Amino acid sequence: MTLPQRLLAACGVATITAALCVRPPFAVVRLLARRMTDIVFYADTTLPLIALSLDDGPDPELTPQILDVLARHRAHATFFVLGHRAATHPDVLNRITGAGHELGNHGWDATPAWTMGADQLEASMRRTAAVLEPLGASRLFRPGSGWIPRRRRSRIAALGYRCVLGSVYPQDGAILWPQYAVWDVLRRAQPGAIIVLHEGRPDRGAVVATLERILTGLRRRGYTATTVSALLDAGISRPTANPVGR
Repeated sequence: MTLPQRLLAACGVATITAALCVRPPFAVVRLLARRMTDIVFYADTTLPLIALSLDDGPDPELTPQILDVLARHRAHATFFVLGHRAATHPDVLNRITGAGHELGNHGWDATPAWTMGADQLEASMRRTAAVLEPLGASRLFRPGSGWIPRRRRSRIAALGYRCVLGSVYPQDGAILWPQYAVWDVLRRAQPGAIIVLHEGRPDRGAVVATLERILTGLRRRGYTATTVSALLDAGISRPTANPVGR
């Protein structure tokens, strides 16, 4: 094999590996869930239910638009909010919960959870919980930047939270092209999936059109979009040390 051929092959392998990590097929997600039983990736169910989650809000302009889309489609979602934004916009939080949606803890700010020490992570979670718990927030936590080491996860469990990632992640926060995100979500949608979208900043306004099209596509396929907790309540508990079903 010539040098150009070797370089081309290496690039192909790197591309495939990156695709599996960022947009893994469900078989890979299932394998991860079996190995990492303290993380919620999806729910085991045959019901036509999919959980919709939105990270990084609230935003006083963008979040109300998202809520309007959800209302039109009679859909529900879990909003994993940042504590500093939640504290600044309590009126938006009240509208979220008033419409029957769920609040989840996403830490105080956008600092990647994997860069934090255990004490720093706990402080971030507790500070955010102080803002959210008076509104009846769930005990669900999604780490910033989507990953967290095992030792940090044990601290999350000790605080009484479930660590939630997801199974359908179209990178909409970085790829601001609604058509691509819609295609990516709908091709991977299946019963029990947890979709991860992003809001929270004006430059993520494309999420409104993305969400509209995703919900339209899911409805045509017979799916109901609901909160993470509602999806887990409908799921089948797996025989693990830390079950993530009911």
